[in-house]
Amino acid sequence: IGEIVELTVSVRPGEVRAGGSAAVEVSGIDRYGNAIPDPPGVSVEITPRIGSLERVEGGWRYRAPERLEAEVVTLTARMGDLRAEAIVRLVPGELAEVKIEPEKIELRAGEEVKLRAKGYDRFGNPVEVSPSWGISPGLGELSGEGDEAVYRAVRAGRETIRAVEGGIYGEVAVTVLPGEPASIELEPEEAVLRSGENLTIRAGGVDRLSLIHISEP
Repeated sequence: IGEIVELTVSVRPGEVRAGGSAAVEVSGIDRYGNAIPDPPGVSVEITPRIGSLERVEGGWRYRAPERLEAEVVTLTARMGDLRAEAIVRLVPGELAEVKIEPEKIELRAGEEVKLRAKGYDRFGNPVEVSPSWGISPGLGELSGEGDEAVYRAVRAGRETIRAVEGGIYGEVAVTVLPGEPASIELEPEEAVLRSGENLTIRAGGVDRLSLIHISEP
């Protein structure tokens, strides 16, 4: 084995989840093509400084942080004037939580709101989701595609909207109020009174979706 003229660095796996780790191996190559694993005098650094490196038998171990601040880091091995680089891709952990925005909704009948579902791993890193959408008990209309949906309020009451991805779901409560009165209905609709008699009349407002709005004597 001759003098080392080249360095190589490898990372396995090359894609590391938040909080996970990967083995880093550095080898020297002499002019004859012979490999010298873990040669003495080699240093390894991380750019940008995200995560950590620890020396282990036969090489190093890279550990990704729990909260990811970048998508990739570069590991650079140096020995004298020689250097070699390897790219590590940082990815979120498995989906652990789904949230829906906005977190609280209050609408009048006939109004609509846009919704968005967001996924997170157990460390709070964003995870892409494309959930299935549903409502209960079905007082309004919901149309969803991917991580976005539109809810239209129809009948007054309380509604729950749910976004489900891989068994993980998020919910948001919706309060639907009657719309503004579009007409007034009187009860009774007709009456005949004798002189001196009294009659109680009730007035009820009906919105454009035929939901009772108010009722006053």
